Amino acid sequence: MHGFFIESFIDELAYLQNEDPFEYRTSLLAHQPRFLKALNKAAEKASWHQLLPENWGRGIAIHQSFGTIVAEVVEVQIIKGKIHVERVVCIADAGFAMHRDAFIAQMESGIIYGLTAAWYGDIKQKWCGKTA
Repeated sequence: MHGFFIESFIDELAYLQNEDPFEYRTSLLAHQPRFLKALNKAAEKASWHQLLPENWGRGIAIHQSFGTIVAEVVEVQIIKGKIHVERVVCIADAGFAMHRDAFIAQMESGIIYGLTAAWYGDIKQKWCGKTA
């Protein structure tokens, strides 16, 4: 969830600068070649600069967790007011993966976990201790 919050904030910053989210991230990663390579590859595989049809959207994010850099692009279509995920492009740099199939399964399950959290998660405000 940490990656979601950070990447959402980076999207907000890109929006405030009137910059493309991918281009904004590349400027932030200019001195981090492994991150930049993963981000560029995800954008390339997802055809980031290609225009989308009406009622389609695309988002991009990059995050490092447990030493693995993961860049993803998600394409969605809105049909009758509902979001339909059409494609997820995932590029991961783990350095060395001992078991290729297990690594792929880990990335796929992470995508499913993230989509499930986005669709069904609920953020509620709770106050601990005394209220002012």
